[in-house]
Order: sequence, then C-alpha cells, then structure tokens
Amino acid sequence: MRIVGHNRAVFSQYYADIITELVPDLTACITSAVTDQHIHEDILMATISDSALAAKRGAQLWDNSPDSLLHTCVRYVLREGLRPMSLPREICDLLIHVYRETHMNDSELMTDSLSKFLSQFRANNSRVCLANFADLSINDETLVSFLKEHSKSITYLDVSNCRQLTSRALTLINTALTRVVDPCHPSPLRTLIIGRSAHILSDFEKLSSNSYLINSLLAIRKLVIHEWNPIDASAPYLKYLINSEMEHSLQHLDLSNGSAIGDGSPLEQLRSLKTLILYNCPELHLAINNIVKITTLRCLDISATDDRCGHVYEEPNEQLALIVNSLPELTRLDISGTNLAGDRCEYIRGLVSRNAKPFDYLGLFDTANEAAYRRTIPAHSVSGDAT
Repeated sequence: MRIVGHNRAVFSQYYADIITELVPDLTACITSAVTDQHIHEDILMATISDSALAAKRGAQLWDNSPDSLLHTCVRYVLREGLRPMSLPREICDLLIHVYRETHMNDSELMTDSLSKFLSQFRANNSRVCLANFADLSINDETLVSFLKEHSKSITYLDVSNCRQLTSRALTLINTALTRVVDPCHPSPLRTLIIGRSAHILSDFEKLSSNSYLINSLLAIRKLVIHEWNPIDASAPYLKYLINSEMEHSLQHLDLSNGSAIGDGSPLEQLRSLKTLILYNCPELHLAINNIVKITTLRCLDISATDDRCGHVYEEPNEQLALIVNSLPELTRLDISGTNLAGDRCEYIRGLVSRNAKPFDYLGLFDTANEAAYRRTIPAHSVSGDAT
C-alpha cells in the first residue's frame, strides 16, 4: 500500500497511536525496531556531511511510503518527551540524531526547547556517546550543562555552525570534559569538530607560552576547524593548537579555509597523523618542507579553489616529487587547483616514482595545464576536468 499527500501524515500519526496503545513500554518497541533497522546506519548519519543529508532528505521527499517503524517511534518520543527510564547508548544517540535532523538551521527553534530536550538525558540512566549539535541553536549554558552530565561517555562532539556559542565556549568545553579526570579513566572524547564555529576559539595571543587552546588531558584523534582566520593572520597559531597529547593521539586534522600556517613546523610533532586537510589554506608552499616530515600520512589534501592559494609553487615538479617521495604511506593526494602538476606533457613529472605504486585517489580538478588530461596518471581513481 502506498500513502500519498496529506494522508501520509495522518497514517503516521495513526501508526504511532496504535503503537502506544499496544506497547506499554515504547522504549522496548524502539529497541526492537533498532535491531530490525540496523541502527548503526542511522547513527553513522550523524557524521556525514550536510549535503549528503540533504540528498537523503530529497530522496525521502519523493518517497510516498510511510515512515519506518523506527522513525515513527522516535518522532513520537521527541514530540511527547521521554519517560524516566534507563536508555541504552544506541537509543540516546539516535534520539539526538533525529532531533538534529528535524531541527537543524531552524531559526524559529527556541534555545529553551533544545535545553529541555537535552535535559531528559541523565547520566545515571542514559549513556550518550555521539553529541552532534551542528547547526543547532545551542548556547554556552546548555552545552556545558550537557557536557558535564555526560563527560564520562561522550566520544564525539560537533558544534559546527552553532552561532549562539560565544568565545567562552571552548574554555567551557575544556573544563567540562576534564573537571574530574581519573588517570585510569581519562576523558573518552576522540572527535572534536569545531567546524564553522571558529569564533569560539579564544584569543590565543593572550595565552602563556606553555598553554594551549585545547586541554592536553583530551586525547583527541580527530580535530576539525574550518574558516579560522585570526585577527593577526601572521600569528603562529599552530603552536597554541597542537599540544603534547596530540603528538601521540591526533590522527586526523582538518584546517580547511583557514589562515596561513607559516612554515608548519608544529605539524612535524604529530607522530600518529594519518590525514591532513589544508584545503584552501594560503601560502602552503612555505610549509611543504615540514609537512613532508609527517611520514605517517596516508591522506593529504592541499587543494585550492583560488589561484592565490594554489598557484604558488615556484618549482612544482620538484616540490611534488618531494611530497610523494617523502611520504611512503601516502595513498590519497589532492592537488586540485594548484600548479603542482607542472608543465604540460604526457605525464606528471613529480609523480613518476609512483607509477609502480599508484595512489588509491588523486585529485586533479582545475589544475594548471590540465593535468587531468595527461596520458599517464598513477592512480586508481582520479577526480578532474577529464573524468
């Protein structure tokens, strides 16, 4: 049976009413639905890009079938509120994910509405691991209250594009997640996505020489900061960002659309780094000599959309060869929008050494001299003008 038009909403409500009448414990129903619907797929949606999420929504818009049992139950709980009961991690994470999915970028959403929703999750009966608040109207007080409550369980925190957060927010995050640190049980936070909320980063120039923007008690593996442009663009902000713990823990660093990183010397301290994304960061030619010292790198993105960022390499063939010869573990490289592919010829001179060991992925979109059209490209997958 297919439900069309306004009848779909009526059917979904009718569906929810039947569920609540037949199932005394709605949580048990959700748990059963979770098992049937493979909850991991839903939870992973918390980490996908907004564009992918929008695509999924678009596909659902044209699908006239009623909501799944899982989402019908979840939306009912979001509307009616939670009962005072113990909830497993999977249910908590899914409820927060669906709440965000239905309220993100909602200009009419009141902050107290989000605060009321989050206050239902108590550490003594509800374990939350994935805290994805990107694009929500969350303020400092609501965020810090939630983090304090779940400081021993949160592994993933995303506050990208949370415009109501202030410059105090990062300090509050540091304090909330490290206020009670047991050496045997440190903070479980592994992913911190500041994203397009770079305004929460405090004025690092006021920090002492041995202080850092992120508390060294947080063993973060993935850090994402976009569009971070300090007032003094020439300030060496990396040395205040990379702390002693990150030297061993950080595996993924994304500083896309940020300010120049100078010579990038603090990066060479990152002994476990596997992914480095410096998309649209200016003056990267000044940092290449230190970037190539991160021999653990498997993925490197130094692409650009602006000639002022990408067409800056005076000896492109030599610098590209230096990158690929110095990073033996590299499997994914994006040099889109740059002049690193060198002069026009049948092959890319700087990549000759990788002919016998092709990249899994090579980004060549909008490179100088149309590198994507070269006859010999050492990569299994290529993105570019000719693909």
